[in-house]
Amino acid sequence: KPQCIPNSARTFVFAYSNDLDPHVITDTFKIFNPRIFRGSIYENVGNVRFDLKQPEEIEYHWSSDFGSWNSSVYAHLPDSKLSYSSSSTGSDILTIIDKFMNNTEAPLCGSTMLILLKRYLNEVDISYIVARMRQQHVFVHVVSTIKPSGGLHIQTMYNVATKTNGLCFFTDDSNDYWVSEFLAYLVDDPYLIYATNPRVAGTGTMQLPQMPSDNYMSYNTRITVQDSGLPDRFNMLNLQFDGYRWSNYIYVNETVYLHKGTNFAATGVYLQYGPYNVTFTYDYSGTSYQTLQIRLFSNIPVADWVPYDN
Repeated sequence: KPQCIPNSARTFVFAYSNDLDPHVITDTFKIFNPRIFRGSIYENVGNVRFDLKQPEEIEYHWSSDFGSWNSSVYAHLPDSKLSYSSSSTGSDILTIIDKFMNNTEAPLCGSTMLILLKRYLNEVDISYIVARMRQQHVFVHVVSTIKPSGGLHIQTMYNVATKTNGLCFFTDDSNDYWVSEFLAYLVDDPYLIYATNPRVAGTGTMQLPQMPSDNYMSYNTRITVQDSGLPDRFNMLNLQFDGYRWSNYIYVNETVYLHKGTNFAATGVYLQYGPYNVTFTYDYSGTSYQTLQIRLFSNIPVADWVPYDN
């Protein structure tokens, strides 16, 4: 296989549970359009429905042929007649990821899968799939409901995202559009610059890994504030970036940057040339630990992959 380097041609796969309402798929898909894919880093695009009695294959298209992708998504909207008959059946999304990892039609290195999840997984062991994804630097960005149609474990896909430098947003289904709006960064700012997964409980301060910055720019920032469901223990967090000549910070609380009905904050931070020391201060109620996902993105290609934090 050719070496997997950050500026390799990539694939963007849109995968969605058949248990979702079709409008969720069409609303999310509307944020992607021919303009943003023309000249993007994604050479191929793909789509697949999952959680079906009869599993389907991922359909691949050239990113320049938006019409073909669009038609395929609209021809495969969720259809309740094809769903699993029991809520005790777990989602088969790990099988779909594995299929993508085995495909020979579209490039793997650095690819992105956007996954809309309605059914939880019955599995908790993700070591096999994570090892395969890390080998090819494949990212998952998951939007997961807190009102599942079946399955057992809310945290399995969050853990996959954590361990592969992806993100997992939880939503109460009242504002899928809000969530999908904030996924546009996947195409607008596709290069991951910084990723860390601090484990927090109560109140405290910790040093996070250094943040590189090779440009003067605003970095698109996404932070999950709780690792299972909606925030019920989160009070506030602050990320302080201290460089040689420049400092800045991101402060998040219930009313600042945190999106109602979700577990994530979306914002940006302007930085000049780095590197930056990063100090993280947090305040949570209770003593149970949360593993957070902090990700900064840019539209400028990077020379190296961001290291995995665990």
